[in-house]
Amino acid sequence: MSTVANTSQSAEDAPRRDTLKILSYIFIIVALFVSGYLTYTKLTNTSAICVEDSPVFNCDAVQNSVYAEILDIPTATWGFATYTIILALLFFEKRVAFLREYGLMILFGVVVFDFAYHCFLTYTAIFTIRALCPWCLTAHTMITLLLIVTSIRLWRYFKSA
Repeated sequence: MSTVANTSQSAEDAPRRDTLKILSYIFIIVALFVSGYLTYTKLTNTSAICVEDSPVFNCDAVQNSVYAEILDIPTATWGFATYTIILALLFFEKRVAFLREYGLMILFGVVVFDFAYHCFLTYTAIFTIRALCPWCLTAHTMITLLLIVTSIRLWRYFKSA
């Protein structure tokens, strides 16, 4: 009898877990698009589409700042690589034995690191560059939402263990 109850309870939890994972995929795909676009504009020396005549938004100022490259590689490219790693962790989380056991914790660590770096970049944009980029803010929003979803998934994982 308890086996049936446990089976029905885990069947009820599955849609929520799937919903959180689907949300994770959506956030990562948006972040990949944004970082891909910013990488393209940086590498081709093209101005990013931005809010015109705004005292707050100036994508070119952000894209041409000293913070826009690390080791001569655009920061957006590093972001694209990080999002690709996150996407791979999500995709292989249930398919690779090592990731079945540790994947969610590794994913959480990468997302926390990425979130912290986005916070640094946003702080720098506000207080040092004194300009914001809506594309960068979108990427920051996506990693924030991914951190929330991943935190919920990790909390449920430890709660069920």
